[in-house]
Amino acid sequence: MAVKNHNWDPAIIDDPLEWMFERFENRKLNAMIERALYPGIAADLDVEKIASVLPSVETRGLRCVRRGSGG
Repeated sequence: MAVKNHNWDPAIIDDPLEWMFERFENRKLNAMIERALYPGIAADLDVEKIASVLPSVETRGLRCVRRGSGG
């Protein structure tokens, strides 16, 4: 059975980047990876390391979006 991914549907999610950062900040990444059927990768995540770099990644990502750039 195929599972549809509606997470990026613009009718549901206004800002996909903001949506993603919210998931990271709320430590939902492990659960998302497990649902994608990669439990070993989810178990190996260093959530503290992700939390420590997230602010700078978020700042840069938002700056790139505002500039209309991918990098």
